[in-house]
Amino acid sequence: GFLAEGLEKTSAGLGSVIIDSQPLTVAVLAALLFGESIGIIGAAGLVLGVVGLVLLELPALSFDGSDFSLWGSGELWMLLAAQSMAVGTVMVRWVSKYSDPIMATGWVRFKSHFNSILLTILCYET
Repeated sequence: GFLAEGLEKTSAGLGSVIIDSQPLTVAVLAALLFGESIGIIGAAGLVLGVVGLVLLELPALSFDGSDFSLWGSGELWMLLAAQSMAVGTVMVRWVSKYSDPIMATGWVRFKSHFNSILLTILCYET
C-alpha cells in the first residue's frame, strides 16, 4: 500500500532511489536484533546514506505557511514502503526457524494482495 501510494505521488527516479534505501534499515535492524557487526566503515556508510536520504526528503515536504503536509509527500510513502520491506527482510531469519521461508513469503504476499484487492473493491468509486 505504501509503495502504491508513493508511486502515484513521486517521480520514478527519486522513488527508486528512496526505495533502494532498504539495506540501510536492514543493516541497523540486523545489528540491533541479531547482534551483527557493522564496523566503522559500515557505520560511516550508514550515516552518509541517511544524510543523503534526508537531503532527498526535505525538499519534497511542503511547508505552506502554517500548513505542514507530511502525508502528501510521495517520498514519505516510498520511505515507508522501504522500511516495511526492510522489516520483512529481517523477519525472514526468525520465520525460517519455524517454516519454509519461501512458503511463508508466498502466504504473506497472497494475504497482502488479497487485502489490497478487497480494499480496492470496497473503496472503488463509480
